[in-house]
Amino acid sequence: KKKFMYETGFSTAGIFFRKTDTENDSLIAFQWEGMPENINIAHPAFSKKGTRLFFISDMPGGQGGNDIYYSDFKDGNWAKPVNAGENINTPDHEVFPVVSGDSVLYYASDGFPGYGNLDVYAADVNGDQFGTAVNMKAPINSVGNDYSYYPENPYEGYLSTNRSSLSEGKNDIFRHSR
Repeated sequence: KKKFMYETGFSTAGIFFRKTDTENDSLIAFQWEGMPENINIAHPAFSKKGTRLFFISDMPGGQGGNDIYYSDFKDGNWAKPVNAGENINTPDHEVFPVVSGDSVLYYASDGFPGYGNLDVYAADVNGDQFGTAVNMKAPINSVGNDYSYYPENPYEGYLSTNRSSLSEGKNDIFRHSR
């Protein structure tokens, strides 16, 4: 990875798509017109329809730290990203977005009061409007870092965590049931 980044001139984190509709597989960088240089973009999550991409970035103009942004795919191009706003983002870090059914955004933040370091939050999504972030509480959140929440249904799901008393390693995947 490091060699590829230096050979291509990339020195920051980026999102890449694999193009397989030609004889030669290739990687295509996620980018948009007027994209700032030397920014990090990571943690991609597609909407159910696949026309909206949520991701995190440290680009200028955000709330601070890493913020959650989204970009819509229109007319064969990715639109200029939109910051998800102050209901979602804080001056600290928001990371690992996951979208459920195009109507709920799950993500981790260390910028709201919570149980530990990174906690999982949920917010309703209605087009370009985001509801207030709600802490998912225990058993999803713990005193450790809890992130990458994936709902299987309203009562069960998966998450990555490093909750010390239950973890077999530094970060493990746990299944929860309410």
